[in-house]
Amino acid sequence: MRSIFIQIRIFALLLSANFLATGAVSAQGVFVNSPAALEGSYAFSPTDGWGADLATDSWTGDAEVVNDGSANPSEGCNALSNSLAGKIALIDRGRCTFTSKSLNAQMAGAIAVIIFNNQPGAGTILMGAGVEGPQVTIPVVMLSYEDGQVIRAALANGPVNITIGTLIDDSDDDGIADDDDNCPNDANPGQEDADNDDIGDACDTCQGNDATGDFDNDGLCNDTDPDDDDDGQSDADELACGSNPLDAASLSPDNDGDNSPDCVDPDDDNDGVADNNDNCPTDANANQADFDLDGIGDACDPEVCFNFVADGLQNYVDGLSISSSIKRAINRRLGLAVTKFCDYNRVSSVVADLEYLVSYVSYQSGGRIPAGDADYIITQVNGLIDALNNGTAVCCTPPAPRPANPGQITATDALQLQANPNPFRDEVTIRFRLPQAGPATLEVFNLNGQRVAALHAGYLDAGYQDFRWNGADGSGRQLSSGIYLVRLQTEEGMLTQKVSLVR
Repeated sequence: MRSIFIQIRIFALLLSANFLATGAVSAQGVFVNSPAALEGSYAFSPTDGWGADLATDSWTGDAEVVNDGSANPSEGCNALSNSLAGKIALIDRGRCTFTSKSLNAQMAGAIAVIIFNNQPGAGTILMGAGVEGPQVTIPVVMLSYEDGQVIRAALANGPVNITIGTLIDDSDDDGIADDDDNCPNDANPGQEDADNDDIGDACDTCQGNDATGDFDNDGLCNDTDPDDDDDGQSDADELACGSNPLDAASLSPDNDGDNSPDCVDPDDDNDGVADNNDNCPTDANANQADFDLDGIGDACDPEVCFNFVADGLQNYVDGLSISSSIKRAINRRLGLAVTKFCDYNRVSSVVADLEYLVSYVSYQSGGRIPAGDADYIITQVNGLIDALNNGTAVCCTPPAPRPANPGQITATDALQLQANPNPFRDEVTIRFRLPQAGPATLEVFNLNGQRVAALHAGYLDAGYQDFRWNGADGSGRQLSSGIYLVRLQTEEGMLTQKVSLVR
């Protein structure tokens, strides 16, 4: 229901007493009542202490443009030729004083005056008192040039009704201002409230349930409604997870969309592995397959850490009971592939080297290399070839070991980056080692390449550096579960480390 503005007449003593008793809040204004297209409040300027005081009363009437019979009839600088009895006079600014215009309208019977500014874009101004100021006893206000044009155009199609003065917002017409009404949209003049919950009986659907009410207006009182804000998550779950059960916009994180928040749903992807132990907590990965051994399961890992797979395969080969010459042949080829890819990104050359390695191991299979071990090596190498060919292979940063003497960096120390724990739920520590002092930036990106957090930008000393990230963006909002890329940029180069956030 739209707001209705009640006129407060000084002579209406009983009505005034009701407003005073309920502490109604009032304000001075200019309000167009009709036509509907113009309905609403308009910005105005009052007079500088002359004319009727807007705070004492309100005046309502149809508007009419003045006519003083001159070349500029709407400026009202001469005695008016049209009768304005009971009307609100509309006058253009110009030629003569504000007070003389207003007095001419008053003498023609106008109950109020609206003066339109004659300067486009200038808004309104405070109108000073002229010689005739003390003689003006009706209210006078100024509207902008633009508002004047709108009202004038509407008059060509019919009456325009306006109220000027003290206005009170009372949506249900029960004589009580909305700010003080315990049922602002349902008439409740006596303000009855049987259960003392500050919700009037006229609109209280939960009478007898003190201070509960029916937040979502579904006919169920809040104390018996399992989902007060109708957001799909139960009140109990939202309270347990720290969100507001009365605010549909305050949802608790729910990665699998089953309306059971993560804090009470220990296995979001329903793969039988608890989120805090799952290397892909939002994607089913029951066997926890992790081809590149980076701690992020294959089901949710879009990239393959090339050097991690190669290093793991070298360790596997070193543990086999085969001749040292074959071990050296395989591991040298793997090491060469890592160097070519991570240092020079020579993909085609790396693929050729790995294909040669597959042929070599196949030739030795069942002879100098047990068939089962050969099959495993070939499967791993073919996985690397596939990652190179489809563009998902990346060179990841291995964890950096602490030096024997912390704080002492040797000339052979290299730039390194690590994250722990990974995956993480509340906070991850980003550790890196700078071989020499200098400028550095540490940032976090999502998989779309958008920066979501800036952890550092500036000068750093040589040695180990620790930064913590709580999974929030630059505005402090907690990010959703997923894979994020931590990027370190220094004068020595750039390193990237994948981290998995689990909510």
